[in-house]
Amino acid sequence: SAESCWKAIHGSVYDVTGFIADHPTSAAVMLAWCGRDASKAWDNKRPGRPHSSFAEGMLERFRIGRLVD
Repeated sequence: SAESCWKAIHGSVYDVTGFIADHPTSAAVMLAWCGRDASKAWDNKRPGRPHSSFAEGMLERFRIGRLVD
């Protein structure tokens, strides 16, 4: 939800709740991936194009942990 949005990307977990309002797309784009593995969305921002290295650098500040088997 918009009140608590975390997502997993390539084995790391990110709490992106505080970034929803600042994300360049509509909130619905981010909210669709809350509580899920969003690796596919991260790697395919546009079909076949991943997020930028700038976005990747920003992502680290939201990292809260790693997934384990």
